[in-house]
Amino acid sequence: MPHALRRCLACASPSLVERVALHDARTGTRSVALGLVQCARCGHVQLPASAERDRALHTIAADVTPSRPAAAMDAWLSAQRTLPKSGESKLLVDVGSSKGEMLLAASRIGWRVCGVEPAAELAQAANAAGAPSICAYFDESVAREIRERYGSGARAIVATNVIANVEQLDEFLGAAGTALDESGVLIVETQYLRDTIEGVMLDTIHHDHLSYFSAESLGAALGRAGFGIVDIERVPAKGGSLRAAARLGVGHGEKHAALVAEERRAGLRDAEYFAPFSRTLQQCASELDRLLGSQAYERVAGYGSSIGCGTVIAQFALEGRLEFLVDESIGEGREDRAFGLRVLSAGELVRSAPEAVVVLAWRFADQIATKTREYLEGGGAFIVPLREVHVIGRKGSAV
Repeated sequence: MPHALRRCLACASPSLVERVALHDARTGTRSVALGLVQCARCGHVQLPASAERDRALHTIAADVTPSRPAAAMDAWLSAQRTLPKSGESKLLVDVGSSKGEMLLAASRIGWRVCGVEPAAELAQAANAAGAPSICAYFDESVAREIRERYGSGARAIVATNVIANVEQLDEFLGAAGTALDESGVLIVETQYLRDTIEGVMLDTIHHDHLSYFSAESLGAALGRAGFGIVDIERVPAKGGSLRAAARLGVGHGEKHAALVAEERRAGLRDAEYFAPFSRTLQQCASELDRLLGSQAYERVAGYGSSIGCGTVIAQFALEGRLEFLVDESIGEGREDRAFGLRVLSAGELVRSAPEAVVVLAWRFADQIATKTREYLEGGGAFIVPLREVHVIGRKGSAV
C-alpha cells in the first residue's frame, strides 16, 4: 500500500521539511502524494510518500527504455579511469540491464558479464541475445547469487537511473558491497537535484522517482554503506545528472568536496532555493488556464503518456480538459489508456484534428513539432506548458 516516507532515504534522519507542494497524481486507479521534502541533516530531497510496489516492472514492454543502454555504456566507459590496475576479476554487473546491449558490448572486449533486470520481457530478450541476466530486483540474495555463479565478486557494478527509484537504499548499496570484489567500483548515474529545480523539470518528479540527489546527499547515502566517492561529474543525461564512481573503504575525494562546496554556495539546503521553482509552476498554471479557457481551443489533446506526463496533467489540472492523449510509441491503429484517458498514435492528430495539443513531454516540443508538421500545417497548435507557456503553430504565437 502507499505509505508515508517518514525518514530520509539517504541518512535515515526523521527531520524532513517540505520544500515544494504539488498536487497528487494518478497511478493506475490510485492517486499518490507528490511534492518534495528535504532532510535537515544531509540535505537529501525526496518524495513525501511511496506508491505501492506491485512489481509492475515485471511486465514492462520491451521497448520502453531505448536510451538506457547507451547511457549505461557512457557511464561504464567514463568510469574506466577509476578502475584500479590490479585485481583479477573482470566481471561487469549491470543493474537495470534492459535487453543487455551494454553487456554484449563489454563481453566482446573480454569482460564476463551479468545483468540484473526486474522486467521479465527485457531479461528474457537479454538472455536470448546471449547476455546472461537475472530477472529480479537487486538485493543481498541476488548479490550472493552473482558471487556463487561467477566464483568471484564484480570488478564493476553499473547502476544507471536506478538508485532514485529505490526505497530500501541501504539494502541496495549493501548488496552492491557484497557483489563487488575488494578493488571493485560501483558506478551510479542519477538525476541531479540542481538541474531538476533550476530547470523546472516538473515531469521528472513522479512516484517512481523517490529520490532527487545532490552531491552531498549522494555522498551521505554511499558513505553509510561504506563507500567513498572517488570520482564524480555532472553529465547532460536526463536533463542533467550526476555520475559517480565509488569504492569500499575509502573516503570521498576532492571532486566530491568541490561539488558539495558549490552546492553550499548555491544554497541547496535553503527554503529560498526552491521558491523560484514553485513560483514558475504557479505562473505557468495560471497562464495555461487562461489560454485553454479562450474560445480558440474547444477541443484539446495532450502529447505524451509517460509517467512524468501524469505529473504535468495533475499539476495543471488537465485531466478534465484533455479529450485524449497521443504518443509516438503507440502503433498506428492501436489504442492504450493512461491517467484515465485514451492514448492514440501520433498519426491520429491529423485525423482527429483537435484545435490544440498540450505538449506534456514539453522538453521535446521542438522535435515533436518537426515530426508532426502535417498537423501544424493543417491549422493545429501545440501549447508548451513549461518553463514559459507559449504556442507553436498558426493559431498562436508566443504568449
